[in-house]
Amino acid sequence: MKVSLILCSSASVSARKSGNVDRASRGGDNGFANPMRRTIVVACSESALSSYIEAGLVGGRTPCGQTGANRVLGNGSCRSTGIDATLMQDEPGLGLGHKFSKKQKRGIMSSKISVALATYNGSKYVEEQLRSISGQTTLPEEVVVSDDGSTDDTIAIIARFAETAPFRINVLPKHERLGFSDNFFHAATACENDLIAFCDQDDVWHPEKLERGVAAFVDDRVLLSMHTLTKTDGLLNPIGLHRQGITKSAIIPALEIDPFGTGWGNSMIFRKSLLNVYPSKGRPKQPSGDRPLSHDTWIYTLAAALGAVAHIDKPLLLYRQHDLNTMGTKKSPFAEKLAGALTASVGRYREVAEFYRSMHKVFERIAEVTGPFSEAAWHAEGAYRSRMARAQDRLGLYDGVTVGERMSAYRSLHFTNPTQKPESAGSSVLSMTKDLLVGIMNIGHRDHRM
Repeated sequence: MKVSLILCSSASVSARKSGNVDRASRGGDNGFANPMRRTIVVACSESALSSYIEAGLVGGRTPCGQTGANRVLGNGSCRSTGIDATLMQDEPGLGLGHKFSKKQKRGIMSSKISVALATYNGSKYVEEQLRSISGQTTLPEEVVVSDDGSTDDTIAIIARFAETAPFRINVLPKHERLGFSDNFFHAATACENDLIAFCDQDDVWHPEKLERGVAAFVDDRVLLSMHTLTKTDGLLNPIGLHRQGITKSAIIPALEIDPFGTGWGNSMIFRKSLLNVYPSKGRPKQPSGDRPLSHDTWIYTLAAALGAVAHIDKPLLLYRQHDLNTMGTKKSPFAEKLAGALTASVGRYREVAEFYRSMHKVFERIAEVTGPFSEAAWHAEGAYRSRMARAQDRLGLYDGVTVGERMSAYRSLHFTNPTQKPESAGSSVLSMTKDLLVGIMNIGHRDHRM
């Protein structure tokens, strides 16, 4: 019978799939074995083993030794201080049973990660967030805190937690008020490691969040990884799943994602090199407001255009929704969605066109400077020029004065200049029908608000 070795932190995945995890045989395999799948969970940190035993995801502990799984691993120990990448399952873009090369394994095990935590009057929840970070199966090397002028006990709580934290906590010196997004950039810029995770002050992280996110960077193309989110109320009662465009775990090549309106920073891990591609202070304005693009929209847009993005179809944090949120998500009632079918948001079409126009200029400037991303930026410049033209066609369809103008825009949109990435048949038909009824025939409602 074939035996598969997996990460200790993947035990929860295997256990949930099989529903049957028993103690490993003392006479042979060392680790945690699932007799239904014949998988063995090995080379775990003590804290990770304890957390899975307490959660009831594994049956118990077996002796360490030089037999069975440990002999296969050749490490002579049941413990590991980092990620053991002998075999990893259920990771984005990797088939079950994928075996990493020695070079890939060394890369994952040597990956160090920083957490960029932006705070502002977060005393109510920040300690709970810090505790969830300290419970990670892969701990960060540092947490860099940028506080934007809190008037409560946020900094005192963080300082007290830092005394016993299992990682370094660096609270940056006081500074002038930066605002929500620039506060994140201030923290991220001060991070020392190649991989950075944005961190909100009021969420709670799943123990595997960093481990699974970091594992995606075994693919050198990946510039950013992100996962789905469990939305909760203020007491962490689940109220829904926020997919943010993620449909399955996969590595998405450059320019196959349209980042407009998606991508939440608290789910992201990204390469620090993205901070140096283009000055964040020179980033375009948010189309719907008089402020620069949000930190997560900016990083996500750069990553999705200049490299690959890893989607992880697993909710790896509790995304708390409460009255103090600076940002959040709202679920549209069914009636609003139905009404939206016959409503054309002309203001939003204008926002989209402006976003593409601005980013087209950004990529043009990046391409003009010799560097690691210059060639990718040329491709991105062309793609965003096409997206801009398409967005302008759609705007002309709904903003055109005469029927002739709207018909011309309709032909260009759906026949002359079709979308680069083919839409599903259902989506395409619905889009064409709405454009015909609301755009050309003036049936329905046009919303011109920005």
